[in-house]
Amino acid sequence: METVGSDGEKMSSKCGYEERVIAFLDILGFKKIIEETETETKKFEDLLDVLKRIKEGVEQLKTGKYNPTDIRMSTFSDSIIISAKITEHMDAFVQQLLMTNIWLLEQGCFVRGGVDYGKVYHNENMIFGPAFIKAYELEKSADYPRILLSKEAIKKLHHNKQPNSKIAVSITHSYFKRDCDGLCYLDYFNYANNAEEGYAKFICNLEKMMDKNIASNLDDVGVIKKMDWIKNKIQLCNKNQEQKQNLTLDDFIENFMDCVEYT
Repeated sequence: METVGSDGEKMSSKCGYEERVIAFLDILGFKKIIEETETETKKFEDLLDVLKRIKEGVEQLKTGKYNPTDIRMSTFSDSIIISAKITEHMDAFVQQLLMTNIWLLEQGCFVRGGVDYGKVYHNENMIFGPAFIKAYELEKSADYPRILLSKEAIKKLHHNKQPNSKIAVSITHSYFKRDCDGLCYLDYFNYANNAEEGYAKFICNLEKMMDKNIASNLDDVGVIKKMDWIKNKIQLCNKNQEQKQNLTLDDFIENFMDCVEYT
């Protein structure tokens, strides 16, 4: 039996939780970014524009060709939460997650995050539940500017993949990679599409961000470690550029199924 809450959303009379895949994203260095927006109008406008762009992306997925994709988004302070009910159209969720990461990077914001699957209550005004806690804890263990995926999230994406589906963004190799520590992360380094200059511009922007962070934090071992991680990923990505190809959701999930074994 279902009842309707005060916000008009259907809820189970026994439990208001839904099974959803959920991403918890943290904008790194947000305090410093906010300090800059206080005196620099352009910084404020750029930050507001990118958050609006992310929100609009979610809204378009609700009404576009992926309809009825049940995808929701919440933002507060330095956190962005995106969740979706598992359907055959999980391409939409993965695409939105990837583009959110890229748009923030283009505005000079590094992102750390966690993606998990389970019970959660998420509407426009609030979010809570076991899956939210798991995604939050996974984000805290990411260490580097990367979005980690739990083995539960990977299994769900694989099980509900859409036959012959293709994400609109063209990526080299795969969307997910297994890192040297055995954890699965969203590979935004392979953002490049068929336009070489688009890739070069993206990587150039990343390198400028790295140089700026290193120059401002010469005595901070943690920051230097994070920048070294990014540097290594860029070098690896450059080595693989000659093997560029477009992959379907089936392809990259299949290539990555060994990652479900990590703990």
